Amino acid sequence: MSTGKHWTAVGSSIRNLFLIGLLAGAASHGLAQTCTPSSVAPFVHAEGLTERVGDITVTCSGGPGGTVTTVVAIVLNATVTNRLDVNGNLPDVTLSGPGVIAGPPATLNSANVVLFSAVQLPGTSPVFTVSGIRVAVPTATPASATPLITATVAANRFGVASSAFLVATSVPTLLASIFSYGLPCTASPAPTTNDFPGLINAGTVSSTVRVTEAAATAFTSKDTGADSGMRFLVTLSGYGSNSTVYVPDMIVGSRGTAPTSSGQFGTVANAGVYLSGQLLLARVINADSSGAGGTPFLTIPPASGTAFSSISQVPLVNGSATISYEVISANPAFVDSAQIPVFVSVPASNCAAAAPANNLAVSLAPVSIVAIPSQTDPVPRFLAGVPPSDCPTLGDCSASYFPSMRTSTTAITLNGSSQGPAQTDFVAVTNGGSNQFTFIITKAYQPATGQSAVDWLTLNASSGTVGSTAGVSTFNVILTADPSAILVPGVYQATLTIDAGSAGSATIPVTFNVGAAGPIIKSVVNAANAQPGAVTAGSFVSIYGINLVPKTPPATVTFNGFPAIISYDGQPTASGPSQINVLVPTQLGSAANAGVTATIDGVASNTFPVSLIANAPAVFNPGVLNQNNSVNLSSTPASRGDVIQIFLTGLATPVSVPVTVNIGTQVLSGSAILYAGPVVSIPGLEQINVQIPRALSFTGDSVNLAVCALASGSQLTCSGAVPLYLQ
Repeated sequence: MSTGKHWTAVGSSIRNLFLIGLLAGAASHGLAQTCTPSSVAPFVHAEGLTERVGDITVTCSGGPGGTVTTVVAIVLNATVTNRLDVNGNLPDVTLSGPGVIAGPPATLNSANVVLFSAVQLPGTSPVFTVSGIRVAVPTATPASATPLITATVAANRFGVASSAFLVATSVPTLLASIFSYGLPCTASPAPTTNDFPGLINAGTVSSTVRVTEAAATAFTSKDTGADSGMRFLVTLSGYGSNSTVYVPDMIVGSRGTAPTSSGQFGTVANAGVYLSGQLLLARVINADSSGAGGTPFLTIPPASGTAFSSISQVPLVNGSATISYEVISANPAFVDSAQIPVFVSVPASNCAAAAPANNLAVSLAPVSIVAIPSQTDPVPRFLAGVPPSDCPTLGDCSASYFPSMRTSTTAITLNGSSQGPAQTDFVAVTNGGSNQFTFIITKAYQPATGQSAVDWLTLNASSGTVGSTAGVSTFNVILTADPSAILVPGVYQATLTIDAGSAGSATIPVTFNVGAAGPIIKSVVNAANAQPGAVTAGSFVSIYGINLVPKTPPATVTFNGFPAIISYDGQPTASGPSQINVLVPTQLGSAANAGVTATIDGVASNTFPVSLIANAPAVFNPGVLNQNNSVNLSSTPASRGDVIQIFLTGLATPVSVPVTVNIGTQVLSGSAILYAGPVVSIPGLEQINVQIPRALSFTGDSVNLAVCALASGSQLTCSGAVPLYLQ
């Protein structure tokens, strides 16, 4: 058969029914005997993809004697996942019994049917046993949290009972808790000696992964035909380039007088002394990132009373690593647990600047998603998953060593206006326990009919870490409700969910009451060139926005509370923004920043921030007069050698800094500047007179003209270029 062939559930069921019917029909002819199948159903792992079911024994009675050749089929309610050989056979599945000749190797007739094609059985009261079948428990049907694995046996010329019988009972396997110390703000020293006592004596900081059986039979060592025993894959991340991580080579389970512990979970630090029958884990050397391959540090249980102290440094790649431990010894009579310490040596850091995103996780291993037969995939293998907390089983959920997320779940209400300024609030997340926890925060909207479909709520973070060891006692999640794109007023609602795993979770309703649009400043630009950027006290600026035209004039505009002189207030086009032109108050003096507020019909707008500099020249366009006082246009050009008048805004007056005029490639300064100063009759308007160089070269009908001045200190700022038309 082809090992790559897959059977659909419907096709497989039809094929299996046909096969059983064919074999049962054959039993009505010839030497039919009455046979009863049975099995001592073991406990298997609910997450397991290659779980070995119980041996199936078929006991027959009667018969005329001699030898009977038959076909035997085992039909299961889960996918068969035994190791395949190069020919697609199942060499680990055997059929044996007194006087039985199994014939060719077992094969897969379909995804869940094991077939022996030519079995020779004694003709009188034969007994045979099928052993070694493995299945993927998560594929069992009907699916449930802990599905039962059943089988049906069929054989031609034998009357085998056709009802399904139990061959395995699945149980959940792994419970866990994480004591995450994280990366300490203060330095964590390296071990004084290269062993477990050296870590404890040095005071090297440790986190701990605690693994616990979900049932007494959950942790199992290597069985017949497996590549390894059950393994645990510990995943580390966020340890940084300056960290050095150490772990013990052997872990002694918690049931005993000297279990392995770094002192977490309320226990006493100890490297571990193994007692016969105790849970024992061995670090797997050179295992891959899924937990497969490699060789356990110890492969068989040692003598009772053996003490362990060796440690190994874990190589980190970008602050991450995986560590595998294999079950070497377990006792099915007890629910057991073990602590896996992870020590970290690290220099001191400024945790307040950035909390480390340190994380530990554990799962069964080798991790896999392969739920079909394979020639190469490891046996056993398990689906990855986040194990439930083990604190209910161990009775310590309320212990102070567990982190506990604390935050207010009081509903948050914000008020704003359509297309108006953003509103903010915050949620404080603190830790009511010890060590640290990491949380994830998400949002979900509850939109209403007719509302604006916009993403109006943003958060300053999607996750965070809280705990004294992370240097963060309180993490403030900042909420920003932005109505700038909300065109339809109304009540907008969302829900925040903060999930800290075993440390707790919380949901917080958020209501945003969005009223009708009020006066809104969208931008403040230089009035000469309509460009955003820094402006100068005493210069003209244009303010653009929404609803800036008063029904009952006048409007008022202030910069840091100082009133501005308004020269224009209106809406130039029906579809365009409202516009107010003002003279920036000279009272601002040398201030570096200002907040601009417009009050329209008694309602104040948002406060719009602007930067201030000493000089921000901007030439009006058109803003140049020719020597004959005509406006410089393409139809009325100037000539080389003419004196022109340049009108601009943005120069501090009186002009006390050097000013240059760039005309094409010529830079005019010093005595070439005939006049630079205010237009006396119009505050905020400046004038510069220069003579166009007689030797100026140009092509076409114009050259670029710009004015430059010192903005502040030695920083030069230039206006945008305008055309100077020449003939």
